[in-house]
Amino acid sequence: MGYRSRDLSNLEININEKGVIFVVDPFSTGAHLACAISDAGYKCGRIFSTWNSPVAALVQEGLMMPEFCATIQFNDNGLDRESALIEIINSIKSLPFPILAILPGAETGVALADALSHRLGLRSNGEAKSILRRNKYLMGEAVRSAGVRAIKQKLCTTTNELEDFLKLLGSNICVVKPCQSAGSDDVFLCNNLEEALDAFNRIYKKINGLGELNENVLVQEYIQGTEYVIDQVFSISCYYFIHYYFFN
Repeated sequence: MGYRSRDLSNLEININEKGVIFVVDPFSTGAHLACAISDAGYKCGRIFSTWNSPVAALVQEGLMMPEFCATIQFNDNGLDRESALIEIINSIKSLPFPILAILPGAETGVALADALSHRLGLRSNGEAKSILRRNKYLMGEAVRSAGVRAIKQKLCTTTNELEDFLKLLGSNICVVKPCQSAGSDDVFLCNNLEEALDAFNRIYKKINGLGELNENVLVQEYIQGTEYVIDQVFSISCYYFIHYYFFN
């Protein structure tokens, strides 16, 4: 659930004052989050993390989106990210209502939501490890560094690196995918070296489904066994989730 940033931990929220909850990139499941916020009686604002996002149209057909009380665009075209963050924080602070939270709606909004929520003293996951919530290779290594068994993997920028890794594994059966995409975008289960090399060439230096350049390719061992997925029933519990998230 995150924590309230310690440097501004003296800030208090009046639960009787219906402030605004911002969703960064309210696309895909983030569109449902925006609707749930509105249904719970809160103002909902939206922040766009990139100009002309390729996933902006991913809103379920027939979903009645709320009337957003504010729309703010992060200037990702500039070279100075820090200046862009200061600019958008000032825009948020100038709004005439209290800011209760800033949440990511889509994968593309994770880093910006972390930065804004942290710097505004809201409950936040913080900025220090934002990349671990987006980069699949670093996610796996974080699990490993915590002492938990993790899948064998290699971040590759050449086919030679891929081949060397498969030799080390002792098997050409592997999973090849981008590090920072979503929705099974260009995820390949490869049964031999030829398929693995073809998958590498399809991914490397290509623009992925989130509009980002694949600077490298993640190659992982293929493991067999029972798969467990941990999720939550969003539609039933969202109202209570919102109240727990902000006020407990």
